Amino acid sequence: MSKVKLIVALSFLLAFAAGVCVGLVFRPPARSPRDPSWFAHELGLTAEQQKRIEAIWSEVVQTGRTRRADHRRAVEKAQDERIRALLTESQQAEYDGIMAELRQERDAFHLEGKAQIDKAVEDTKRLLSERQRMKYEKLLEEMKRARGPMPGPPPRWDSGKENRAHRNEGG
Repeated sequence: MSKVKLIVALSFLLAFAAGVCVGLVFRPPARSPRDPSWFAHELGLTAEQQKRIEAIWSEVVQTGRTRRADHRRAVEKAQDERIRALLTESQQAEYDGIMAELRQERDAFHLEGKAQIDKAVEDTKRLLSERQRMKYEKLLEEMKRARGPMPGPPPRWDSGKENRAHRNEGG
């Protein structure tokens, strides 16, 4: 009888293991809450609802990003003006030099990041078929339109002489 129990137990164990394997292989892909299709799927949205909700949120995201950037620049400018008001003329010159160095470091960091992204995009394109590459480029353009282009270095907002000259040159 113990042999029968062992065979029954092994049969149940094998059936359970097979069920786990099938479940792992055939389960639907996990969706991220950051993925808009996850949102649509979870709520069971129609195509029309998805389109209208996307329109609502794309405007909020775009104006919100612009407002945050404008606010950050205004706060940085006010900070700079307050600091400069506390400094003597010679200290202001030293401050301008420090700010110029920091700006160069920030700009170099930004350019390095942009170069990495550009390289990753080109490396990705090389892996794709012609049809995939064309679709990828189209998706990149759509993302750029939705999010705006990758921002460049922040505008020059401080009032140093070097920066006024730089602004007058078009930078």
